Amino acid sequence: MPPGGQKLRGAMEGQVPEREMKRVTAMIDSMTFRERRDHTVINGSRKKRIARGSGTNVQEVNRLLTVSPRRKNRQGYGRVGGRRQLAQLLRSR
Repeated sequence: MPPGGQKLRGAMEGQVPEREMKRVTAMIDSMTFRERRDHTVINGSRKKRIARGSGTNVQEVNRLLTVSPRRKNRQGYGRVGGRRQLAQLLRSR
């Protein structure tokens, strides 16, 4: 296998590298319960605290905060009861 081939193989299979999962877990663990529930309360100083607590930088926290809401909005579409979940999501706003 060529150098870096293992990374390519994992990327081709759609797997998230374990290192990335550990970072995301650390960032989420550094958040308060309220921040986990509602990401809109996270301002600049909270982002700094999350980054310090998780051993990452503010850019990585920003990336997590922009990716997570998009994933959350897509969750209910492909399953049975998806419309009901979508209606609950829209009502909660």
